[in-house]
Amino acid sequence: ALQADPNRSEPYDTLAGIYIQLGKLSEASQMLEQGEQRSRTYGSRVALTLTRARLELAKGNRSEAERLVEVARGVLRGIPGRDAALESEIRAVEVQIGSGG
Repeated sequence: ALQADPNRSEPYDTLAGIYIQLGKLSEASQMLEQGEQRSRTYGSRVALTLTRARLELAKGNRSEAERLVEVARGVLRGIPGRDAALESEIRAVEVQIGSGG
């Protein structure tokens, strides 16, 4: 996916999530940085911010993860209409934070 369209942020977000699950936090951070540089929509910004929140939680930075969820909520408010999928993703990260990761 990166080779097909390296200017899309979504593949970087996906890879970051995989790296977080594998415990490769430095690699996850690098993928997030790449994705954030390519993010062009509110939806991708919310998704990347939530993945960054998961990364911070994996690092043990719960308060930073909580702050990032609030940032994601703020970005979501800027999206015209309602995006149920992103709202659900925010709730999922909040549950993950509440359970300690």
